[in-house]
Amino acid sequence: QIVLCMDLAIRKVLLEQWRMRRRRQCCSFFFGDDRKRKDNDAERLAWIYHEYAAWSRDLALAAAASDRDAVQTDFNDSKRKTREFFLLKQFFHHGKQVHKHMPQFMLPREHGETKSLKPEGFLDEHTCNMLPVSV
Repeated sequence: QIVLCMDLAIRKVLLEQWRMRRRRQCCSFFFGDDRKRKDNDAERLAWIYHEYAAWSRDLALAAAASDRDAVQTDFNDSKRKTREFFLLKQFFHHGKQVHKHMPQFMLPREHGETKSLKPEGFLDEHTCNMLPVSV
């Protein structure tokens, strides 16, 4: 699932770059200089990347927090918290909202359940996904 989601994000960014190149060629032919458009292009690419790959940052933060907890508990499996615990913590921190293109395995589940909890909405591109990690 991770590879498929990252592949989708890469394809979307490359498609947008192709569109921008075509648009720039047409605009420069008809209207001349397009320096301002290049600034907008960078913002547009950042927005597309964030929409399709923002979940990867949450996954990395959860994995890092889980690793930190494992080191602090001296790798004792009965004491340490899993990556899923930190993903669930992020889910509640964001008000039960998830990223639009989040892989299925990252959707939060209650302990021992196979069915995912129902998100109450989606995070927009302006929502900070930094979770203050404390164990």
